[in-house]
Amino acid sequence: MPFPDDLLEQAYDLAHKEPTNPKQASLRRAVSTAYFAPFPGGSVLPELNTVAHNFIQLQQHRHTADYDNSKQWSRTDVLNVRTLATDAFTAWRAISTQDAAQGYLLQLFLPKLPKQ
Repeated sequence: MPFPDDLLEQAYDLAHKEPTNPKQASLRRAVSTAYFAPFPGGSVLPELNTVAHNFIQLQQHRHTADYDNSKQWSRTDVLNVRTLATDAFTAWRAISTQDAAQGYLLQLFLPKLPKQ
């Protein structure tokens, strides 16, 4: 079973972990796990996987920085986030002209058309 399928199975298991009154932690973890499933494995270029994975992490860190006042940031935390961005840009420069990368951009920025 490829890695994305493992993640989808794990998301299902987490969503059903408690038969009644599911815990928020299980449900939130299931959403997060399902969200990552499209990004790993398969025929995706490793650099594109890095871009997508780091983008997700950067977005999560940004939300924490903007909306979670309980988080105390250290210089190391911030430099680690910067490294994620730097690695994403390095990976993007390596593949930016390839068809897979251009397709990724289109999927990010074009609205999804309704199914007919």
